[in-house]
Amino acid sequence: MLLSKAREAISSYPYIETIVVISLYLGIGFWNNPEDICMLKNPLMPMTIVLAIITLFHGISSGLFAITIIGIVMKFAYPEFHYEAFLGQMVLVLIFGEFHYYWGRIISDHRTEMLFSKQKLNELSDAFYALKISHDQIEKSYIVKPMSIRNSIRLIKEEFYKQSNKKLFFQKYMQMIEKNFNVKKAIIINIDENGTIEQLAASDNVNKFDTKDPMFKDAMEKKTPIYLNEEKNQNSTSRYLAVIPAISNERIMGILAIEDMPFIAFNKDTLISITILTNYLFVEEHKLTILKDIQNFLPEFENDFRFEVHRLHIMSKNFGTQTTLMLFRSDDMLSVHIYIDLVKRHLRTLEVLNHVTISGVEVVAVLFPFSDISSVEGFLDRLGKPIDDLRSNEHVMIELFPLLKMNLIQSFIYQEI
Repeated sequence: MLLSKAREAISSYPYIETIVVISLYLGIGFWNNPEDICMLKNPLMPMTIVLAIITLFHGISSGLFAITIIGIVMKFAYPEFHYEAFLGQMVLVLIFGEFHYYWGRIISDHRTEMLFSKQKLNELSDAFYALKISHDQIEKSYIVKPMSIRNSIRLIKEEFYKQSNKKLFFQKYMQMIEKNFNVKKAIIINIDENGTIEQLAASDNVNKFDTKDPMFKDAMEKKTPIYLNEEKNQNSTSRYLAVIPAISNERIMGILAIEDMPFIAFNKDTLISITILTNYLFVEEHKLTILKDIQNFLPEFENDFRFEVHRLHIMSKNFGTQTTLMLFRSDDMLSVHIYIDLVKRHLRTLEVLNHVTISGVEVVAVLFPFSDISSVEGFLDRLGKPIDDLRSNEHVMIELFPLLKMNLIQSFIYQEI
């Protein structure tokens, strides 16, 4: 652990590390042979090895910096400048730098794809668990409480989308968990990217949130829900029974702190359900806020589809990732039905399909995250003859667009057929 932190600290200053490595190399060369400091006559070619390590690890800028230092030393430490050796090492540095660039690009693409897949998995897991909780609640109390949690959440989301009142959104959620999980006293706070805390909702007669509470500090540090445990917390000074953080992309977005709850209701299943729902509601509130800000972005399409397209479009601009949108247009309903049925049977989990009608024309959009156009062409080839028949139909238009070309995408969607 200590070595890892030291490695990270050193790698944060590539030029300093380059100076240290080159100084060691030249020091060894001077100790070995003062007349050949750069070890040009050494058959093992240690200079090439050192430059390769520096360039492949830190990139071409550090490699050029290293070869510049060596060039200065060669100029003043040798009777004549060794042009062939210097230029040969310079070419190798450029080659190593190019390899570092492409390798770094591949790592960046895979890291971005991994983060997106992880975030999407968390969102789908929370949504699935929220549905399961709703189903369990209906089974247990469908006579007394016919309104399921799923419907309650849907109504809360719809009201927020109309009014954009964040505090009202979470106050409604507070009322829902009080009703369905017997929570007597609780408070919900928001934590922005700067660490500023804002109260969003609270039960009646609840005091201001205590930021010095040990259970809150523990939850913030560990980024995990902290619950009162009688065996481990007999002398706990916390006023809360549970502190539940809502986490997205490794960042704590908010906290639900439960202060009072009947002993019978305070059990593992209930707390897990509240944790999942709290995380889900914070993520959904963030998503709905973004959707309110992009109301003119593909307005005819469903909100979930618009959000995914917008999120991947931002990723494409910021990280250079490649995402493709396959668009289908037709005024022939039979062709539309065949196309949707054909594509749906071959879609993977992360790929999203949306079908809308614009000015009497059917438009089907399929989003392929982190897939370039050639990959989507391969997808079409796997569909075989039915897709070839559709593409040859004069009433059908199928085009592939990289997500960065939003102007072309909108032109295709809204053109007259």
